[in-house]
Amino acid sequence: MLSLIVRALDGIHQNLEALRAATLELGKQNVAVAKGVAELEEAVYGVLDAPRLPKSGRRVAKAAEEPRLNPGELVAKAVAAKDAFSAYDVAVLESMLNRGDLEGVRKRFAPHQLKVLGLI
Repeated sequence: MLSLIVRALDGIHQNLEALRAATLELGKQNVAVAKGVAELEEAVYGVLDAPRLPKSGRRVAKAAEEPRLNPGELVAKAVAAKDAFSAYDVAVLESMLNRGDLEGVRKRFAPHQLKVLGLI
């Protein structure tokens, strides 16, 4: 009876060793797949960022990216320009910038206020 238990445990041990080896192999394959996906992503972005030739044969100019705005700097400019912005305007501006509503800022404020902020 004891020998049967020992053989069963030995079989379980062999199965666990095989499972460990298979798990290690799967881990290696996952690493290889992750590297392949990263390389593919870089290649796709490289193709997307490359200048394209339209049907007419002229190069298409890339659209100029809008500069990243620092909401804190814009609020500081509004606070410093007390003649252009009331306390309410500053609060509204800060709320809109926290939401990321730059288009709303451009619609809500007058051109002279936008000029103070450096948005036009």
